[in-house]
Amino acid sequence: MTFEDMRQGLSKIRNHVIARIFRELNLIEQWGSGIPRIFREAEELGLPDLKIREIEMRIRFTVPLIRKIRIQESTEQVTEQVTEQVTEQVKRILACLKDGPLGARDAMYSLGLRHRPTFLYDYLKPALGAGFV
Repeated sequence: MTFEDMRQGLSKIRNHVIARIFRELNLIEQWGSGIPRIFREAEELGLPDLKIREIEMRIRFTVPLIRKIRIQESTEQVTEQVTEQVTEQVKRILACLKDGPLGARDAMYSLGLRHRPTFLYDYLKPALGAGFV
């Protein structure tokens, strides 16, 4: 089964016992509807394309949480929206994201940070709170 098959809603049950239990407990609505719904809702929210990677026998979905509009804005436009109350750290993280979304590790690397709590509390949370990320 390919990633495109999954996007189209093709479903291949591997464990029929678990599938039947999930169905009887109403934990699923129908076979093959989840992944197309994820892609549809991401598109409706204006999120960048989802990334799918196959890692050994597993699949990893990466859902960027930055809207396309924010990515396409230039740094100058974002800077105009930043008030005096926004810290220098928020400005730095916005500059890192001007070319597109980054994972936490990549953003920390771009900022020259190694301490995750510093990144979360001084950079990411303020940017999220201000509605920029």
